[in-house]
Amino acid sequence: MSAINNLPGLAKFNNATHEVDGLMSRNDKQKLDSLHKSVTIHTTLYASEWSANRPYTQTIDIPDITSTTNGTLTIDPTASDEEMQACIDANITIIDQSINHITLQVTEVKPEIDI
Repeated sequence: MSAINNLPGLAKFNNATHEVDGLMSRNDKQKLDSLHKSVTIHTTLYASEWSANRPYTQTIDIPDITSTTNGTLTIDPTASDEEMQACIDANITIIDQSINHITLQVTEVKPEIDI
């Protein structure tokens, strides 16, 4: 193994730690690989949970989300026409994201139905 480690331009492999010098460690590769996995969470935004005053907000629990997770919000394709229209009319955006929570804001019409 030492002859291979002495070749110019090759990364050095350490059998004791199973990490490489000059390339990504196994631990960092696992972290990077986990970033490319998407998880879909289905939830209901209850009309009664929107804040009373404008701007209308609602905080929901999302397990395993962090402040740096790439959170996105979409409408369930099985939503009724009424639910779909309420989402469109509300123009809901994510305004804050922290460990296990996201906060949504209605920028237009406050939904009067659960969506």
